[in-house]
Amino acid sequence: MRSVTHLCNAAVGRMLRPVSGFVALTILSGCSSTFFFIPETPVSLEPGPADYHALIASDLRTLKDRPSMGPIEVTQLRQTRLAQPGDWFACVRTTLQEKPMYFAVFMREGKVVERRQAVMIDECTTEHFQPLHDPAKP
Repeated sequence: MRSVTHLCNAAVGRMLRPVSGFVALTILSGCSSTFFFIPETPVSLEPGPADYHALIASDLRTLKDRPSMGPIEVTQLRQTRLAQPGDWFACVRTTLQEKPMYFAVFMREGKVVERRQAVMIDECTTEHFQPLHDPAKP
């Protein structure tokens, strides 16, 4: 004969089985959600800053290694996507101690909001570059 404790444990186990399945499915469905991939800000319909070369040149002047860098080239302005900061960005290519370097410079509302070493999502290594037009240089 089964004890009362054994019967209670079996009943609780049968009740918790569907609940634990529901909890597991809820957690796993969160992994397929698109919530984390929605951009923070709406896509800008405004054109990017026309003077982005000047913005980038001004920002790069603050780098401590700037005097030892080679010629600077930039890409066309592109809209940011996914987790990239700002609304617009351009890739920058230069050399430092004869090694190629790629930066991504991010802009919002006519200002540089962030600069970082380029990562895969920026796709800087596949872009077409042109010389940076620095209005401060004669």
